[in-house]
Amino acid sequence: MDKRSLLAVGLAAAFASGGAFGHGGHLGAHAFGASGDPRAVSFGRPGDPAKVSRAIAIEMDDRECRLQKEIRIRQGDTLRFDVRNRGTRVHELVLGTSHELKAHADAAESSEAEHEGPYILHVEPGEQRSLVWRFTRVDLLGYGCLIHGSGRTAMTGRIVVQR
Repeated sequence: MDKRSLLAVGLAAAFASGGAFGHGGHLGAHAFGASGDPRAVSFGRPGDPAKVSRAIAIEMDDRECRLQKEIRIRQGDTLRFDVRNRGTRVHELVLGTSHELKAHADAAESSEAEHEGPYILHVEPGEQRSLVWRFTRVDLLGYGCLIHGSGRTAMTGRIVVQR
């Protein structure tokens, strides 16, 4: 099985039993919503660090990513993802729907330029960085590292946003 197929299987597993939740369009199709924030996407926007509901610790190295397989939160919650890269290569944290994560993974494998966005955090080797995100709609989302063969090592989890 090639790398792309393994990634697709890993993403499908991360989103198993998610049929009750809808999902938005590709991350490039920004939906600014009532906030008017140009960094907003279909499932949320950058959050206020002073209003964090919960901090999520994530550790990455070149073999695996230690993260919670499922995070359950309420619509409107703001999470801070604290990501430490103990590896020797750049790693990332990406948030999105299954469709958006697949599009990001496909782009990462192609010759396209590296994706950037407020829902993506790149962490250099030996560094720790944080991403603060406010989840504005009820949805089933995923998160994880999708570069450097991450699909093979199941570096994804899911975020269940409820009312």
